[in-house]
Amino acid sequence: MSYEDKVKHFKLHTLRHRRDISDVLFIVKLLESKIKCNELLSEIVMRNNTKNTINTDLFNINKWSTNIAQNSSLTRCLSICNKLANPPFNIIFDVGTHQTIKTN
Repeated sequence: MSYEDKVKHFKLHTLRHRRDISDVLFIVKLLESKIKCNELLSEIVMRNNTKNTINTDLFNINKWSTNIAQNSSLTRCLSICNKLANPPFNIIFDVGTHQTIKTN
């Protein structure tokens, strides 16, 4: 029985899906100060004007020169948040977002 078959059989989410949810929850909790880490928080740059611009990403993500830095945990977390903040998802990352994400 393949991994996909087992996931369907037991009605589970894939590992990738669960990791994506954990990444988003981590960023939201970091922004809400439920996780206290000023060093990480200082690396997150939110864009102020996301309306009427071509780039509607919520977070600025640095362009890295190495593959390791490009695939870092923080970059991965911010990338998935940017994806969810844009159409078709249009999730608004605001206070209380982590409860909405956990229940959906």
